[in-house]
Amino acid sequence: MSKSGIGFLLILPIPSFGDVAQLVERNAGSVEVRG
Repeated sequence: MSKSGIGFLLILPIPSFGDVAQLVERNAGSVEVRG
């Protein structure tokens, strides 16, 4: 999964699903901390 994931990131110039997932996780974590 790591190899295919890296290739996927290299192929797509736009933000990948992994990046979006990380942003969502960070936002969720910050919200939990604030709450």
